[in-house]
Amino acid sequence: MENILKIWGRRYLTLYGKVTITNAINKLLFEFVWNAKPDKVKGSSMKLPKEKGGVSVPDIVLKDQALKIVWVQKIMRAENTWNIMIQNKIPCHF
Repeated sequence: MENILKIWGRRYLTLYGKVTITNAINKLLFEFVWNAKPDKVKGSSMKLPKEKGGVSVPDIVLKDQALKIVWVQKIMRAENTWNIMIQNKIPCHF
């Protein structure tokens, strides 16, 4: 998976393009878990913590979105030209 993401990372994908890739990887994960057979348990149930009956399967799409939010926050807090230009166009209240 890491190699696949490195290949896609070299391309200039939009946010939606990256989410499409992470959805595809998420699908591959579940196919791997169930040996390419139909799911026996819903993915949403498997993502639950063990204490709630799940098996703590990571939500790849949610993690991807969280990483993007952190990246945007870092840009907005940075002291650089991009930050100044963005703040002049977009009000930021972090």
